[in-house]
Amino acid sequence: MTSAYSEALTPQQDQSAADATGCRKVKTMKESKITALYERLSREDGDNQESNSIATQKQILEKYAEQNGLTPFRHFSDDGFSGKDFQRPAFQEMLSEIEKGNISVVCVKNLDRFGRSYLESGLYREMFRKIGVRFVAVNDAIDTEQGEDDFTPFREVINEFYLREYSKKVKAAYQSRGMAGKPTASIPPYGYLKSPEDKHKWIKDPEAAEVVKRIFQLCMDGNGIYQICCTLEDEKVLCPGAYLKEKGVGLHKSYAFPNPYKWHSSTICAILKKREYLGHTVNFKSKKDSYKDKKNKYVPESEWVIFENTHEAIIDTVTFENVQRLRSNVKRRPDGWGFVHPLTGLVWCADCGAKLYVHRIYNGKDLPMYVCGNSTKTAKEDWKCSGHRIAAEKLMELVAEVLREVTKYAREDKAAFTKSVQERLSSKQTEEVQAQKKQLSKLTKRAAEIETLYKKIYEDICCKGRLSNLLIQ
Repeated sequence: MTSAYSEALTPQQDQSAADATGCRKVKTMKESKITALYERLSREDGDNQESNSIATQKQILEKYAEQNGLTPFRHFSDDGFSGKDFQRPAFQEMLSEIEKGNISVVCVKNLDRFGRSYLESGLYREMFRKIGVRFVAVNDAIDTEQGEDDFTPFREVINEFYLREYSKKVKAAYQSRGMAGKPTASIPPYGYLKSPEDKHKWIKDPEAAEVVKRIFQLCMDGNGIYQICCTLEDEKVLCPGAYLKEKGVGLHKSYAFPNPYKWHSSTICAILKKREYLGHTVNFKSKKDSYKDKKNKYVPESEWVIFENTHEAIIDTVTFENVQRLRSNVKRRPDGWGFVHPLTGLVWCADCGAKLYVHRIYNGKDLPMYVCGNSTKTAKEDWKCSGHRIAAEKLMELVAEVLREVTKYAREDKAAFTKSVQERLSSKQTEEVQAQKKQLSKLTKRAAEIETLYKKIYEDICCKGRLSNLLIQ
């Protein structure tokens, strides 16, 4: 100490004062820590929502904290969040406060309110133990200050089992609704709205439907994705999210759009591929491998379930198929500048056989060039082809010259031309048939091998008495 008061004290008194001050500091730091009262509620609670409501949990936890001297306390509530993972706003905020050293006790109503994942729940409780944070589950009579409960792991396994069973029920209901022809999507695609009379029915939204028709027509006119985006933005057409927000529906009602007229290429691509605009209901386009997964995975079109003519169509079949044909040849953004070159997707490299892609040299001349796809490999990969290129204008001239020669040949000797074409088609068909026969032979051989394996497995289990042992076990 440097104050006048410290100078008046003897060394022993000074030390005693310092010790007392230190004790006061420790006591103050201890008192500054709070008790975290954590509450959680989600749809998976089913019929128990009333008993597990946030208000009920708060009441029980507050009473327990006051009776056991766990004050001051602070509530951390996650309303509408599943217990299958711990990425919840209030829970993460509580963890942040724990890391800062501001929380000494975590108190929950039941273990399942803390979380339903057996592994993650155990990891968090172990973390609390290591850093000295007390964990209390009131109704389960768990208090780490009184020692570990041997039945806690079993309770957590049961909690996760409940979540798994709930997931099975939801999945069964989802499958049943989808197979009955009812839409499984949470919201209709842009251009449709849910019917006020029946939420499983879609009705056409006249304003948005006209925008969808406009997008398909722009694509048919030869505009690329980038050009369509620019056109819609120039015409001050609201993007789907902003439009639905204006209608008071959709998933972005609380989102502030910096530029509501900004259209993204992914949005246009998705619209141009949707079969729903033909009046069909398309279900099971994505799935989750496990109830623990957060994101859906897209599945192949062969696994989709399509119910035709379930609602009013916006796009006719001919237009839709023509757009798909145009888009199937364009694996990348058309030219990078929004214009689809007539030969896009139809040209291959003579050296390596890879597809040629259109790039535009925008140095004031705007020249489209066809470049081999294998010439753009990264430095870590082997370069399969040189960086040669050909101007699209020169390529069009070559194609025109070849067409003139073929037309001249067909006019001068029609019989020879017809024979040549027939031989070419016959040769191509023969090659395809041979390839298919070869593939059929390989598949037949593989099927026979699998059949043999099945028989051996069956004999190994049944004939050697292993089946009875398995049944006894």
